[in-house]
Amino acid sequence: MPATVDEQALKSAIKSLINSSQVKSEAVLEIAGALGNQKITSDYWHRLFDGQGAQHALSQNLYTPQFVRLITLRAMVIPETLPEFLDWLNIKGGRQRPDNNQVISLQFQEAIGSQLPPEQLARGIKLILPKLLARQITPEAVHWLLAARHSAWKHYRKQFINDVQADLEVISSLNRLSNQWSYNSESNSFRCGDKIWNKLINFWRLIRRRHRHSEPYYQPLAKLFEWLREYFLSAYFYQVGFGEVPKEIFNKAFTNSRKSVQYAFGLPIKQRMNRQEQISKQYSGILNFIRGNIEFVCIIIGLSLLSLTITYTLMVIITTQSPKPTPEPNTGMTEEQKKSVAVENFKTTSQSIQTIVQELVNDSELKPKLLQNHKKFPNKPKQPHKPEDQVAIVIKEILGNTDLQYAGVIKHESENSNIEKDKEKWVEAIYAYQKNKNQKLNKELKVDGIIHYLPGQSNSTYEHLKNDTKQHLIKKLDNQTKK
Repeated sequence: MPATVDEQALKSAIKSLINSSQVKSEAVLEIAGALGNQKITSDYWHRLFDGQGAQHALSQNLYTPQFVRLITLRAMVIPETLPEFLDWLNIKGGRQRPDNNQVISLQFQEAIGSQLPPEQLARGIKLILPKLLARQITPEAVHWLLAARHSAWKHYRKQFINDVQADLEVISSLNRLSNQWSYNSESNSFRCGDKIWNKLINFWRLIRRRHRHSEPYYQPLAKLFEWLREYFLSAYFYQVGFGEVPKEIFNKAFTNSRKSVQYAFGLPIKQRMNRQEQISKQYSGILNFIRGNIEFVCIIIGLSLLSLTITYTLMVIITTQSPKPTPEPNTGMTEEQKKSVAVENFKTTSQSIQTIVQELVNDSELKPKLLQNHKKFPNKPKQPHKPEDQVAIVIKEILGNTDLQYAGVIKHESENSNIEKDKEKWVEAIYAYQKNKNQKLNKELKVDGIIHYLPGQSNSTYEHLKNDTKQHLIKKLDNQTKK
């Protein structure tokens, strides 16, 4: 115990204040005088309050009017215990009505707060800022301290706001006046503390280099100043902490402003926009550009139209000089007309048949059977036992005409003076095959005398002919193997 302290008098003063709802001024003055004594340490105050049961009440969550006043007085005398006080008293803040214990505390604060040294209470606010930013205290709880009707700390709300604004002005000035940050955290140049703005200074360094950046560390301050209805500061810290500002906060911070970007302490403040607003802004920007550069835009449009005209003209020339494809036969054609069109489009059929032949020759199931059948007739060269020829023969069998010319008409491997008539025979056979299939398939197959290359389409002539040929080949080759 310091030699100049009357410990008994302090204990009596504490007991007097916590045991009665009626505050005695002499007891408050005794404590206020002791707070001015530099020789009394924080540890000494802790021992005094613990002697009255403070630590016991905190650890056991004991709530009586005496303990509520004791812990409240302790928070006012020892600012470092303010976070513990808020937690123990279950301060949620916001719009919740205070419970009975909180009412007792507020009444006690109102009775003695104005009689204690102002710097003592102000120091408590500064000490809880790091706790707030570290998420150990909620913005709502700090708001309760600074805004509750009977709070002893409410008198320092304005000072707290002024201190924050002064610090932000210093940071803004450093940013404006110097290309190189020369701030040293040991310089004690900030009212709110030496280290609390370190992350903010680093944030400024990054945005000076045109990096898109936010610093979530300061998000609680955005919420706190929103609760305090200090919307200008709230907008600043929303921009820092979240990278954008809610529309409602932005409009309250910058009333009667139609701009989507404003400035606070040198920082661009950008309003949060929904998708529709972003699109509207983009269109507005385009229109403004057009208005400001109308001559340039007209030249670009003119060149674009000229380019389109030239392109269109070239397309017309190319189209008129290119052979026109034969139109797809329509349902209004007669049978003879369809066959005539099929002859004109015989190249399509020819290519499709050759593809069918190659696919079946290379079919994993058919290939060994075709090769085996080919080896059985080594001394009969005129027999068409090459795998390709075997497949072609069966295709003609499936189409119902074994006299169809495959080598000359389909593959163009021999001279054929009657090629047009041979094409007509193929078309007749294909047309008859399609009609026959249609009777079995309830008219799902297109009857036009043409085999279009439509692999994988179950209702196409291509797939039906390929599958029928394969099945017939397997059956035929298996029968030959048994002989």
